[in-house]
This record gives sequence, structure tokens and C-alpha cells, in this order.
Amino acid sequence: MARAHGKGSNGDDGDAALQEHLWPSASQLLLLQAALSDGEQAREAYLAWRRGIDLEGDFAWSALRLLPLVYHNLRSAGHNDRFMGRLKGVHRRAWYETHQLFHHVSPMVRALTERGVNVVALKGAALQLDYYEQCGLRPMSDVDLWIPEESLPVAIDLLKGAGWRFGIYPAPDHVRFHHAVQCFGPDGGELDLHWHVFWERPRPEFEARIMAQSERLDFAGIPIRQLDPTSLLLHVVTHGVRWNEETPIRWIPDSLMILRRRGNDIDWERLISLAREARASYRLRLGLTWLVEHFGAAIPEHVLGTLRATRVTLLERIDRSYVLRNEADFDRSALRQQWAHFANFCRRTDATNPVSFAVGYTHYLRYVWQLDGRREIPGMIWRGIRRRIVPARDRPSVSAP
Repeated sequence: MARAHGKGSNGDDGDAALQEHLWPSASQLLLLQAALSDGEQAREAYLAWRRGIDLEGDFAWSALRLLPLVYHNLRSAGHNDRFMGRLKGVHRRAWYETHQLFHHVSPMVRALTERGVNVVALKGAALQLDYYEQCGLRPMSDVDLWIPEESLPVAIDLLKGAGWRFGIYPAPDHVRFHHAVQCFGPDGGELDLHWHVFWERPRPEFEARIMAQSERLDFAGIPIRQLDPTSLLLHVVTHGVRWNEETPIRWIPDSLMILRRRGNDIDWERLISLAREARASYRLRLGLTWLVEHFGAAIPEHVLGTLRATRVTLLERIDRSYVLRNEADFDRSALRQQWAHFANFCRRTDATNPVSFAVGYTHYLRYVWQLDGRREIPGMIWRGIRRRIVPARDRPSVSAP
């Protein structure tokens, strides 16, 4: 199926090589237009989308999550057909599951705030509560919460005490090299607990300034915080503009909701500054350009011009060489796997001294390869190379004792 790339979206520096799962397909673009366009344009897009799909078949998760918004938009435009009843059912289910999710998570949110932890709702939770017109228009599978890293021990104790399970226990090395952990409640609730808001730039001073700009949010009667519109737009776009096996299109309606409802409150100069500091200028430009080209998003031309003129740093080039490419490509050779590890580590370090960088990087490799010490790294590299240059049938077998 042809991909709906805008010319400006691909940019320069060889970006014609961007993988197909970065941008919406033609079918996904029609569904987005049905959800986000006005009146007759939305209806025509919906009918064109409907003609190209099997209405009795299964829907991809990315498409299913848009259907409540499609239903709401078409109903507002006065459209009705035999499929609208099914869309209404999807909307009702999303409404119920969203309320159920908030009900399961709210006791932990309350417990955190009562212990004095600054809790910030990210992504879907904040958008659902403060940007979309109705609950259920933005289906969610979990609630994303950000807390300061220094509050993490308190949060872990509270979660464990309440019977929550961790996808991966946040041991010190996990906390050092990651930004969040999945948590599963005893009654089915799920939350992603973040100790870094931008995984591209996990720096205390950077995050302290973002926290200071945060705004109040009512979460099921509990006063917490949410990102201000400027930080939220950057967070949504950079989280969405990355390669994924199932094209991440949820960021598009999220971004447009921010622009339509709080566009006048966005500090564009601060947005550019934050993107530079987060090493995300390039992906922000890609995302904003796509929104302008396909939905006429109200983004000042000087913002796009400034982003186009922004020099992409070496570290950002390293980062984008990984996040904008098919992850499977990095499993095809030991060298590419090593580059993926290198790109991930560069995101998390400011080391300029070669010795400090080498010490930090070898510690990171020890962690990702689950080794006992750095002395095992050369052997691990050699075994990886050997597996690729020596056919399995020619390797000496090792007999069991």
C-alpha cells in the first residue's frame, strides 16, 4: 500500500530511506481525516476508508483507537449509516474502559500525592482529561505518570505495598539506563511510572524547569499536575515520530487537539529551545511539517524555518539513526546491534572525557548483556562475531557432562 509521505516530511540528509512504518498509510490517513476534518471532507474520507476495508474483519490497534473519535466527528457532522452503530459501540466501550482504568489507578495516585510526591500525568491521561471533548474519545491501555527520580523509592514502596507488580523491577541499573517501568495492579489497572519525562534528555536540571512550568490537573478528584501545552506538544510529537512495527498515528490527533485547544498558549520560542536541549529538533520538524502539510496545522512559518535552519548535532544524528529506522535492521549484524547500544548510551551521557565515556559505555554493555563484569565484554563480542562468520554445523559441539 502506498505511503502518504509529504515531500517536506522527509527532509534531507538521505531521509528518503525512512522506513514505511514511520508515517501513516493511505488507509490510515483517510481514517485520520474522518476523525479530524470538518463536515463533508470528514464524511468523504470516512466513506473512502470504509470502501477499502473489511468491515467484518479485525482492526489494527492503531485504527481501533481512532474509531471513537471518528464516530464523534461524524455524528457531529450529521452523518449516519449502518456502520455507525458499531462505531457507537466502540465509543461506549472506550468510555467504560477509560473510567475503569482511572478507577483502578486513582488509589495509587492519591497515595503518591499524600506522601508529598509531585505527580504529573503524561500523554493519554492528561489529554483525555483536559483536551478531548469527552471521556472515551482517546482510548488508553494504561496511565502514564511522571515523578521526580528522587521520589522513586517512595513510589516503589507504595506500589509493592499495594500489591502492584513490575514488568521489570526498577533496580539501580534499570533506573540509570531507562526512563520508565510498567506496573500492573492487583485488580487489573496498569500504569507506566516515569522518572524521566523525555527519554531523549534525562537531565535533572532540564526536567526541573519542565516541572516548574507544569499546570494543575484534576485526576478523579485528586489534584496533580500536567505538562504545559508547549512541553506537552514536544512530548507528544517526539514520542510519536519514531519507527514502530505498527505505525504510531495516535500522536497526530493528540497534537492537533493541543494546537486547536491551547494553540494560543504555546510559547514557540520555548518549544524550539526545548527541542534543541532535548536533542529532538529534527523529529519535531518532521512532525510539525507533516501536520501542516496534511491538516493545515496552525504552526507559524518562522517556527518551521527556524527548525529547518537548526544545526542537527552529532548526538542527535546518532539518536535519529536508531529511532527512525526499522529495529529489525539492527538484529541482522553484530555491528548494527553494537550501533544500537551505542546510540542508546549516547542519549544518556554528557561525558566528554574519552575515559569517562568508555567507563560508562562498558558499564552499559555489561548491563544490557547481563554480564557479571566488564572483563566478559570481549568474549561476548567475539562470540557474537563468531556466530555470524562460522556456520553452525562447523562449530565444535559441547557435550553435556
